[in-house]
Amino acid sequence: MSSTFGKNIKLTIFGESHGPAIGGVIEGLPMGMLIDEKKIDDGLKKRSPRGKQYVTKRIEEDKVIFLSGVVESDDCTIDSPDANRCKRVLKTNGAPLAFIIKNTHKNSNDYDSLSGMPRPGTADFPLMYKALYAGIDMDEVRRGGGHNSGRLTAPLVVAAAICEAALKEHEIEIFAELIRLGGEEDKEKWQQLLKDVKTSGDSVGGVVRCLIKNPPLGMGKPMMDTLEGLLSHMMFSIPGMKAISFGEGIEVADMLGSDANDSLHITDNGIISFLSNKQGGILGGRSSGQDIFFDCYFKPTPSIGKTQKTINLGNMKNEDITIKGRHDVAYVLRVPEVVRAASIFVITDLLMEE
Repeated sequence: MSSTFGKNIKLTIFGESHGPAIGGVIEGLPMGMLIDEKKIDDGLKKRSPRGKQYVTKRIEEDKVIFLSGVVESDDCTIDSPDANRCKRVLKTNGAPLAFIIKNTHKNSNDYDSLSGMPRPGTADFPLMYKALYAGIDMDEVRRGGGHNSGRLTAPLVVAAAICEAALKEHEIEIFAELIRLGGEEDKEKWQQLLKDVKTSGDSVGGVVRCLIKNPPLGMGKPMMDTLEGLLSHMMFSIPGMKAISFGEGIEVADMLGSDANDSLHITDNGIISFLSNKQGGILGGRSSGQDIFFDCYFKPTPSIGKTQKTINLGNMKNEDITIKGRHDVAYVLRVPEVVRAASIFVITDLLMEE
C-alpha cells in the first residue's frame, strides 16, 4: 500500500489517526531551502478545528518534530553590520526531510460500542473486510479512520508550507475558499444551516474552489500526466473528495464550441491574453498561462448522530448503529487549507521538472 505522491519532489505520508503519531517524508528538496516555521504553524491552525464551530472537538497541539533533513543555520540577511542581529533558522540539508506530529487527544473508546460494525459512508467496510481475512483485528485498524482519516491531511499541510517557498520565486499564489455549504451559496445563511443540521443529528458537505494565480505557461503534459490529471490525483487523496471540475466543468458539455472556446487577443504592445477563461486555465493538459481554477466537491461527514443501518461482520447479522464521538457537522469548513496545500505540492513538483 503506497501513500506517496510526486515525481521530482516526493511526499510519503504515514501514521494512523489513533496511533502514536502521524508524519511525512519529503524527498528531493534542494539544499539550503529556508523552512518557515511560522508558515507551517499558520497552515496547521487553519486546518485545525481549534476556534471553529460545528467541527470535531478533538483538539491536537499539532507540533511538528523534525527528525531528519534539516539543520540550524545563521540568517544574517538583516541589513545591519551587527553580527549579533543574526538569528537561528532551519534550512534543508539535502537529505530526505522527515517529521512527525504526535497524536495526544485521541479517544479510541468511542469505537468500543461499534465492534464488528462498519460505519456507513466511511472506509470501514472495505478496510475491516480486508483486515478480517488478513487475520488482523478489524476493529483496531479502523479506530479514528486509521490511515484513511482526515487527520492524515496535517502532514500534507506541513509539506506544502515547506514547498511554498519555491512558488514565491515564480510569483505564483494559490488560494482556496469554501463557496458552497450544504447546497447553499449564500454565506449569510450558513450559520443557521449548520445549527439546524447539528440539531437534527445530521451533517453537510460542500464545495471548495481553488485559484492558482500566475502559473507558468506550458506546465503539464498531454495524455497520462496532464495538469488536470495530476491535480485531480492529489485532490482525490483528500478524504471525502467525490468530484472535481475545472473552469466551467460539466457545463461545457451543453455549450456550443463558439461559447466554450476562450478566444485569444494581442494588444498593441504585443501582450497576448484571452477574452475569457471557461477552460479554467488549462488547454490540452497544459497550463495556458491564465489563472487556473477548479472546484472540489466534498461529501457530508459520514459519522452522524442519527441511527443508521449496517451489518455486524462478527455474526453476519443486520444491525442498527448510532455513532458516538467527536465528529464534524461539516468537516469541509476545515478543508480549504488542505486543498490549497495539495495544489502547492503539485505545482512545486512540476516547477522542479521545468
